[in-house]
Amino acid sequence: MKLLISFFFIFGLLGSAHSNPSQSQLVPSSDAREDFETLFKTLQTAHANLFVNRTKIEYQNKYDEILVQLDGDLTAFKVKMLFQEFIAYGRIAHASLSFLDEEFSKYRDQGGKAFPVYVRIDNNKWWIAEDYSGKNLTKEDQITHINDIPVEAIFDEIWRYLSADTKEIASSLLEYKLPQYLWLLDQRDSKPSDTYTLRIEKNGKEFELKVNPISREELQLKVEQQANESNKETEPLRDYKLLANKIGYLKPGPFYNAEDQADLWNATQFTSFIDKAFESFLKNEVTQLVIDVRKNPGGTNSFSDAMIAWYADKPFKFASHFMVRSSFEAKESNRQRIESTASEVDSASAQLAGAYEKHPFGTVFEFNLEEHEPRKGQRFQGDVYVLIDRHSYSNAASVAAITQDYGFGTVVGQTTTDFATTFASMESFVLPNTGTKVGFPKAHIIRPSGDKKPGPVIPDIQLATDNTLGELVKRLTKVESN
Repeated sequence: MKLLISFFFIFGLLGSAHSNPSQSQLVPSSDAREDFETLFKTLQTAHANLFVNRTKIEYQNKYDEILVQLDGDLTAFKVKMLFQEFIAYGRIAHASLSFLDEEFSKYRDQGGKAFPVYVRIDNNKWWIAEDYSGKNLTKEDQITHINDIPVEAIFDEIWRYLSADTKEIASSLLEYKLPQYLWLLDQRDSKPSDTYTLRIEKNGKEFELKVNPISREELQLKVEQQANESNKETEPLRDYKLLANKIGYLKPGPFYNAEDQADLWNATQFTSFIDKAFESFLKNEVTQLVIDVRKNPGGTNSFSDAMIAWYADKPFKFASHFMVRSSFEAKESNRQRIESTASEVDSASAQLAGAYEKHPFGTVFEFNLEEHEPRKGQRFQGDVYVLIDRHSYSNAASVAAITQDYGFGTVVGQTTTDFATTFASMESFVLPNTGTKVGFPKAHIIRPSGDKKPGPVIPDIQLATDNTLGELVKRLTKVESN
């Protein structure tokens, strides 16, 4: 059975609601307040566990705080920003709106300019990761302030609007989305930044410099220029190859059909790629295989199961328990998916539809996951190493957890920020007045080991170095030579 119900990756795939008004259009206060009331009521009945991190009293106080701000006509952008703040208050990554991604993309499409620097956040310190400002900043440079505001304070402001279970998850997501969230704060405060003043610390010395925001086109040109100057080739989305000493390398890429956004859940092309990769490994007598899920946004196990089946030696499933809250919203969202998805890749949704008929709304039931069998015929029987990092999200973290919990291989690298036991399996509903599409987790997913405590995947072998692949290959080569 192919499951389309595991993790919708943490970056979100909600899409747009059909009745979405212009962001500059004013929303009557009565409409905004009605939608906000509907939002809170619906989250309480549809969310897998809305109050797992915040008490009902705390959430009610937050509701009252935001309700006051919905007094008077506001722009649709402002209304949705407040709604997102309310959802993010629950500290669940898989509960969110997609409006910010959509609006930032529209802004960039129109030539909008944004912050030109990406950072790596480590123990509350912001280090330069990628610099497109033309100021020659390096990875040894640390940003301590932006526009005279300490970065710790900026992070706290951003986290108000960023759905994330922990500060570590929020930090890892912000490393991808800092320009977007700085733009959000500008929109909130109605103070677009024509320039940014950075306070930089390097080798114990501090200095200030100004950087200008850049357009998407300028960013792309600078990325290409830096790649040409460093002679670095663009990394493929998916890849497999042979390394030294009969070591194989597989980068499966996202566990969804990233090549065709209109057919996201069609695994045909992905499965064909995986089969060719493993056939190559067998033909070349590979004895040690590295599966690289670093910087992987996740997806669904209807893709990854086909890969794991090549090296599994017993039946497996991505979770020991899959606890679903029955609700009208989950049922309706599931029905819409069945109507829009080819039946051959959606048998799980059909089974969920039957389960919703049997379980009254408001109850929690266990959805029985069928075990996925190891591949019939040829399989890879060498040593498997799954390489993870802080950016192995959602189903990528699940792949590592399955491999670790079933003993199919060794997990190597850096601890994930995302959780293996988590609230996920996103569904959505639409607020009637503003057309806001709201994503919520319908399920509590328990990792294969049965550990119910939320937590990351901790590698069997920790590698602190940034070049984790090189370090792992060096270790494997040394073992092979011995």
